This record gives sequence, C-alpha cells and structure tokens, in this order.
Amino acid sequence: MRIERLARRMVDAPRFVVIALVGLSLLVSPGFVGVSKRSDHGLEPLRTATGFAERGVAVFALHCREGVLTKACLRLVSRVTEALEGRAEVTGPVESLVRARRVRAQYGALRLDALARPLPESEAALRELRARLRGEAALERRFVAPDGRTTWVYAELARERGARDSRALAESLRASFERPPLLGVTLVGVDPIERSRAPWLFAALALAALAFALAPGGPRAAALAGTGALVLGVFAHALVGLLGEPARASGGWLPGTLAAAALASSLALISRARLEQRREASARASVAAALAALGPALALSALASSAGFAALLALAPGASLSQGLAAGAALAAALVAYPVGVTLPGLIAWPMLLARPPGELAAALSRRVERVLARPRRVACVALAALALVTVALAALAPATGVSELRAVVFDSGTEGGALEPAFLERVRAFQREAEARPGVLWSSSIVDTAIAPANRALHDGDSLFATVPLTRAEVVRALRPWERTARESLAREIDPERRRVRVELLVDPSAAAVAPRTPAALASTALAVALVALLGAAVFRSARALALCAAPAATAGAIALVLASSVGAGPQSDAAALAPLCASLASGLGLVLLDRTRGLLEAGTQLEVALPLAQREAGTALASASLAAASLVAALAAFWSEPVGAGVVAAATPLISAACVLALLPPLVRASRGRYFRARVPLRAEVSLGPTR
Repeated sequence: MRIERLARRMVDAPRFVVIALVGLSLLVSPGFVGVSKRSDHGLEPLRTATGFAERGVAVFALHCREGVLTKACLRLVSRVTEALEGRAEVTGPVESLVRARRVRAQYGALRLDALARPLPESEAALRELRARLRGEAALERRFVAPDGRTTWVYAELARERGARDSRALAESLRASFERPPLLGVTLVGVDPIERSRAPWLFAALALAALAFALAPGGPRAAALAGTGALVLGVFAHALVGLLGEPARASGGWLPGTLAAAALASSLALISRARLEQRREASARASVAAALAALGPALALSALASSAGFAALLALAPGASLSQGLAAGAALAAALVAYPVGVTLPGLIAWPMLLARPPGELAAALSRRVERVLARPRRVACVALAALALVTVALAALAPATGVSELRAVVFDSGTEGGALEPAFLERVRAFQREAEARPGVLWSSSIVDTAIAPANRALHDGDSLFATVPLTRAEVVRALRPWERTARESLAREIDPERRRVRVELLVDPSAAAVAPRTPAALASTALAVALVALLGAAVFRSARALALCAAPAATAGAIALVLASSVGAGPQSDAAALAPLCASLASGLGLVLLDRTRGLLEAGTQLEVALPLAQREAGTALASASLAAASLVAALAAFWSEPVGAGVVAAATPLISAACVLALLPPLVRASRGRYFRARVPLRAEVSLGPTR
C-alpha cells in the first residue's frame, strides 16, 4: 500500500527525511516565502512580552470600602505612591490614579494635564474629578476596578527581583501605615505557587519515572537516547524562533514534546532490539530485525501524530498553517529520523548496550508492567480513580480567585517608523477589542488609547466620536509630541525608539479565564485530530473497524487532557490547552504501534488469544517504559516553563495518558473485533536492510 511504502521509505532514508523536513520548515516559515498568519491576533494576549517591553511590574491593589473616588482613598493612594517612589527596589516611575495624566488641547496645541492634581478637598472637586474620569475611559479601566472600590498602583521593579521581593515590599508598605490598608500584590509572570518549589516537584516526578526509563537498555542506552532527545529539543527551540515565536513565550511545550517523542521511540526500538538479541547472532542483525518489526509502525505513528498536530495549529485561534506544517514535520523527524538515524547506529557501534543483561530492578519492573498489562479492566478502573484524584490535586494548583497578572504582547510593524502608520494602529486596537471581550481580561492598554485616540478627541472639542486613530501619519506624530516633551519615559514603555514595535498590556484574572467555556475552535481542533488519525489508521489497515480502534483511545486521551487542562486553569487560548489535541495524536500513534504488532503476529498464523497477549508483552512493555521515560523528560523541562505549575504537571502526564488509553482500550476492542481490523498484505520485511551481516 502507498502509505506503508511511504513509511518504509522514511525508515530506509532517515537523513533524507531530516533534510526534507528542515527544508519544509524553512519554506513554510513566515517571512521566507511570504506566508502570513491567518489572524493578526490570537494566542498572544496570554503570553508575556519579550524584547524592549520586558518589564518586572508589581501590581498593588488598594481596596477602599467607601469607594476609590473619595477623599480618604485618594489620600491613601497618594501616600502609597510616594512610599513606592522612595523605595530602592523601584527602578521606574510609579503609575497610579493620582499620577495619571490626560491629553488636552488649548489653542490648537496639545499638552498633558494631571488628572487628580491637586487632590480634591471638597465635594465639588470630587464631582469634577468623577466627571473627568468618566470622559477618560482608558484611564478609568486602567486604574479603577469595575466594582469601584479597588484601584491599582503599578511599580516597575528591577528585573532580578522576584515574587518574594515584591511580597516583602508589600509587607513593608503595610507596616509603614498606622492603619494598614487591604493591600494585595502580584508580579507579572510569577505563578500562584512560588517558582522555587516547582523544580522540586518536577525533580520528584522525573526520578520516579527514571527507574522505568532505565528498564529497556540500562543507563547507557538511556543516555544514548536522552542525549539526542535534548539535541532535538534545542532544534525545536530554533524552529519556534524561526516561526516568529519567542522561545520563552512559547511556553516550552513544543520543544519538550519533540524531545519526549524522540526519547520514547528510541527506547521502544532499543527494547525491541534487546528482544531480538536472543534470536540473532550479531548486533547488526538484531537492529535490522527490530527496525523491520517496529520501524514501519513508528513511521505510521509519526504520520498520524503529525497530521493531528498540524491540524491543531492550523485551526487554533491565532495560529497559522505554516506553524502547523513545521511543527508536524518536526514531530515526524523526532519519531522517525532521530531513532533510525542516530539511536540504531549507536547500538551497532556499542553492542554491549544490547548484550548487557537487565539488572534486578529493571527485570522486576518489566515483570510488573507485564502483569499490569495482562489485566486491562483493572488497569482501566485504577486509571479512572487515579484520574479523579489527580484532577482534585491539580485543581489546588490552579490560580487563586482574585489574583491578577499583568501580561503583555508586542506588535512588530516590520519596518522602522511603521508603528506610526494608522493601518497598523488600527490592527492593534482591533486586538485590544478582542482581548477585552475574553473572560478574565480586566483591561487592555496601549499607546492607541492612552495617547493617540485621546489626542484626536481633544482636537475635536472633546467629542467622543473622534476617540479613534487619526487618518494620517502626521496626526499620529502630532499626538505623540506632548509625551515626547514631558513624559518620555512613559512613552518609551509603550513604543520603542525606532517607532517599529508597540506594546499592549493586559491585566488578566487567570481564575476567570480558566472557568471560561471552551471555544468551538479548541474542541474542533481536538475532534479534527481524532478524525484524521482514525482515517489514517483505517487506510493503513484497510478496514472500517480499524477506524473505531484508532479513534477510541485518541478521543479518550483528548477528553482527559481537556479536563486536566481546565482543572489547572489553562484557558482555551493558552499553551496548555494545546495538550488535548496533542495527547489525542500521540495516543493514535502509540495505538498504531500496538495494532501493527498484533497484525504481524496474526499474519504469522498465531491465534488471536495468543497474539494479543504477546503483542501486549512485546510492544506494550516498550510503549509503557518509553512513555514513562518521555514523562520524566517533559517533567524536567517543564520546571523552566513560563506556564503555571499545574500545566507542567499535565504536560508531563501527556505521554502517560496516551499510553494508558491505548493499553486499556485497545485489547478489549481487538478482542471484540475478533482481529478483523485488517486485510491480508504482502510482507515487506525484506525491504528493510542495514547492509551485509556477519
């Protein structure tokens, strides 16, 4: 069949596959051939900005029972602002309601006036301040909460400062007042659980899974597979940067996933080669037999996973077809090119990796895995109970209600001075409108609504209909002149000196974004990933029953990942939400490996009652140990992610979820289908060769 022949060719020519996939990644990258994104805005509002706009900003929330626009509360805001300005930890200007400035026009010239200076001392002055604030919608959203009783104060800290320093600053502010106000603080980019605890959590997970990872081939084999997996992770970081995505903003899940996939497939091949070592005389013959047995299945799983992953990124809001193609191509390279081109030649060069007998711990773990796989119903019940406990535990890692985070995104016009073009500023404003409509986004702010639109309105006698982007570039330049004269530091935080990039800030309540309903696009991408891999499996086995066999574990794994991503506070637009379709794609790939091994045994004349347990023992043990190894690698990498801790736990569990769904669901389904999920094929095993054997 054509698909099988393609899989064989991928196995026979790993170097060509690597070159072709790297070339494809280059060709589809934006800016190389002019491929553009489907949307000008999408995933970015939930990512921290990098580059010139990277700031360590502490957000202090002051709560006033009588309301923000009262004399007592305004005096309190003024005292807190002055106290922050006198602290050594604060490196930039402090922004608060009493320091806010508005744009006014006088005799055709623009100037900046203080919004609340001097502080109002009478009811008439307070009414006048309320009227001015109602006319400045952007300032009102930035400094006053919707309830009218909370105001925010922003202080820029040194970049080396962390969450602990910001909390210490808040405590010292409380102690400096005779009546400590209700004062809360958060720092941009810091998780609700302190980052210092996260490495210990992931280190524990990595050590727990590493014992299983060493079972197939010992420490040397694990080192051989793991070194290349880390190299592939570095390649994925470069690929992400090539696609125009800052590596830090990507959350790290794509590099971690590719490295984990390479490690899993490498260990599966090592395990199979060790099994063949008992029958073959040389390491080369053992590797050739392992490649003939598992190579095509791995290639097919790479095709299935790549198809689902490409569909995920092609349909996700804000993603692009070029990103989907490049990520899918990289996943295929991780599953096929590295194990075949690097791991197997390494086994031939160091045959002691195959001849080394497994240690007592590895042998005991392998026997325990085989016993567990022999009881699929019990495995399913235990897995469901563990899933319920994990969901409850992960819910504790979700962001706490009421904790806000200041996040940002940078828009690049591509040319020097391009940020002053009205068309570019209109796209920035459209992004802000979409962001503000999302659950959990309290407000968005940029130079458009703080400087440009207010200046245009002021030049038209304060008419709110003109609070828009001007029609010409000259009017935009004119709107920025008062800021260049009197507030150059504030302007530098919103737009870079080259006038090329514009920074948009968003104040986000992660708990509100977490409980938001799933968007149709997120569910559609998961469903499409399941459908694609199911159709591919049906085409490979040329049977309609195979469609259900491939779709069942994929759909189950995707649904579990959706539930877990929701429990840790991953909104539908965050990086962790992409784990659901990815989990479905990986489950389908692992399922194809098990189904292909079962089919091979049935073709050899083995009865189904014997072939299925044998396939579970051979392929299932390799998949289980490989998935545990992949989980340990992702857990180690996730310690450095910008996503919350809970999202890292879910990402580390993704290979385990995929393998568990395959091993729990496929054996009963194969028994129910009585092995009729394939038709006879012409054996192609003779096509795979590594050269002459001795």
